[in-house]
Amino acid sequence: MHTGAADYVQSISEKEGAEKMPKLFFHLLEPYGEYLIKRYNKPSEVRRFLKLVAFLLAHLETQGGCDLEDLRPEHIYGCYEKVSDQNGFARAVRNFLRYAHQSNLVPIDYSGTVPFPRKHSSVPSVYDKEEIVQLLEGIARDEPGGKRAYAAILLVARLGLRSSDVCNLKFENIDFENKEISFIQVKTQKPNTLPLLPEVEAALLDYMENERPCSDVPFIFINRRTPPYKAMSISIIKHRLEKLFINTGVATGTRRKGPHALRASFASELLKEGVGYPAISKALGECVPSTVKHYVKIDVCQLRDCALEVPKPSGAFLKHLKGEQA
Repeated sequence: MHTGAADYVQSISEKEGAEKMPKLFFHLLEPYGEYLIKRYNKPSEVRRFLKLVAFLLAHLETQGGCDLEDLRPEHIYGCYEKVSDQNGFARAVRNFLRYAHQSNLVPIDYSGTVPFPRKHSSVPSVYDKEEIVQLLEGIARDEPGGKRAYAAILLVARLGLRSSDVCNLKFENIDFENKEISFIQVKTQKPNTLPLLPEVEAALLDYMENERPCSDVPFIFINRRTPPYKAMSISIIKHRLEKLFINTGVATGTRRKGPHALRASFASELLKEGVGYPAISKALGECVPSTVKHYVKIDVCQLRDCALEVPKPSGAFLKHLKGEQA
């Protein structure tokens, strides 16, 4: 059954409450909804855009706006600061303002004045060589599940694999003869080939021969419980790592304790060894080479090499330091 714009507007009005809906501009919502239905296939997207635009129009009314031409950038900024879904608000309002201008509802296209939500890019959590060794040595391989945990975590720490790729790894992905691991990445669906390091090979063979349950399941890492066996879940790696950090006494501070921290540590170590961005990008399986530059934030040693000498003060600034002028 096709849902029309009127149905969307009515459902939003019922859910949000009539007091939160615009009154003077209510008539604009239905034609804009029809425009959205033609452009977007997802009902959730149409509903989301209509809800956020209704929020903007209701805000304009509270600020004394009686006509859409009364809309000014300050109204957009004020509304943007109040809304919780700032990313959705930016997309919805830009879309609405372009539509309003193209439909001759407003003489000026204010879509360019809508703020761009800034995504906070945190510094990756990394651990040095000694801490990684301490972590790996803390895995009791003689205990149940120890060999599996050691081999899985080693793949992350030594080759930078994502935990999803570790869990999805199959026997066909391991070429013991040519010492390679080739697989399709779960996240990017792109192929990646990495060297089968002796340390990793030994850990995999130890697990396969001495701990892995006898099963025809194609995945290397499987659950240890009774059949039917299935691929090991990502949560097992995360949970094992969290316990490992605690048991080995590695001082984490504010650093994260998950698989991504080991992946970041792997990238950081390659940077310290002077490996270039393209090679690191390939090793990490990143589709865009520039993505790996995220890890430059933790490469303090090389950043220090790029530091410029602070120039000696001169001119008006020097006089200011001497107190000769305010």
